[in-house]
Amino acid sequence: VEAGSQSISPLQWSIESGSFETAGAIFRDLLTIRADRERYYYGVDDLFERHPDIVHMLCADAPQLLPTLLEGLIWRSSQPEGRLRRVNYYVKHLLVQQDGTFSENLQWLSEAGDPKIL
Repeated sequence: VEAGSQSISPLQWSIESGSFETAGAIFRDLLTIRADRERYYYGVDDLFERHPDIVHMLCADAPQLLPTLLEGLIWRSSQPEGRLRRVNYYVKHLLVQQDGTFSENLQWLSEAGDPKIL
């Protein structure tokens, strides 16, 4: 959202204002894989491009939203093969930044001290 010369994302605004249900809905929407006839859409790259510190923001201000973020980084096949189900984990942004250097995300998650998250 742009107001004058300032720009703030609805996600950041909802977290900072304590509207965690709204932030959760934004996460679920951004991290849902969609497709049309031409391509697939998945907002994880856009999320981490706009908010490279989203994990830090959640650890500090909204730790209850960390499971929502992490759950959105997992894709599960709807078709089991025997007793197994294919799963993809999209963890690139948790490990490296856009410039290829190591990300601080795992450090922030570790410092949060929640054993259920790690």
